[in-house]
Amino acid sequence: MDFNENFQYYTAKFEKKLADCYSRLDVSAPSVIREAMIYAVEGGGKRIRPVLCYSTGELLGVDSNDLDEIAVAIETIHSYSLVHDDLPAMDNDDFRRGKLSTHKKFGEANGILAGDALLNFAFEVLFSKNNFTEDYIKAVRYISKCSGYSGMIGGQILDIAAVDDFISENSLYEIIKNKTARLIQAPIVAASYMSGEKFLKELENFGYELGVLFQITDDIMDTEGTLQSLGKTPHKDEKEKKLTAVSVFGLEKAKSIAENHYNNAKKIIDRIDNNGFLSQFTDALFLRKK
Repeated sequence: MDFNENFQYYTAKFEKKLADCYSRLDVSAPSVIREAMIYAVEGGGKRIRPVLCYSTGELLGVDSNDLDEIAVAIETIHSYSLVHDDLPAMDNDDFRRGKLSTHKKFGEANGILAGDALLNFAFEVLFSKNNFTEDYIKAVRYISKCSGYSGMIGGQILDIAAVDDFISENSLYEIIKNKTARLIQAPIVAASYMSGEKFLKELENFGYELGVLFQITDDIMDTEGTLQSLGKTPHKDEKEKKLTAVSVFGLEKAKSIAENHYNNAKKIIDRIDNNGFLSQFTDALFLRKK
């Protein structure tokens, strides 16, 4: 299969497992929370993190069925973070993935609670797996750390604090490392743990470079994109004086820095055999326009 066929294969596997997980939602819970949870995760997502999980696992010889719960949980955590990002107290965006953001569709209070529910549901999915191995426990612990106060949430706190202030390049990288890169590293490193820690350090570094590349290209697209191409409101970062690669470096230098991180990621992954899909994935991330 070529790159696009492989991407669709991994995505289809994920969507099947996601549908299975959501079919088991407790119907005694209020219907609005179930609907908001499903709305937030389904439809329009790029599914980058599940694809990274399955493709890294395949590279390392991990049975893809052993990664199902990890793939669903990480995407669910990612989706909850987007629901909360869009709230008025955070980024205050009316659109996500080309449709109304969750709080605009279901109301602000339900948006907050849907995000809370998705985070809890992610760990419900993780702990629904039978026969925990030591490798699996290490993977879950890593996911927890990446998504928590010293990972993604910590990055969000730094991002909020940076509004209206000129902050250094080091501060920008600290935000990107935690807010974005951690949840790109999580599926890659979790797959490594499931393989008995094959190439653990190399893949963690690869995930970091991919995460920084993803965020810088996202900042560039926010400057150059449209609502139609992005699926969310463009130019919001500039209007709200958010700290971004473009605001710190300028557009052209930001593009040059993105290329540096692309090259770093390629150098790391090219040292691992059978890297074809992940190498092509890196190319696609660098060249993406949405």
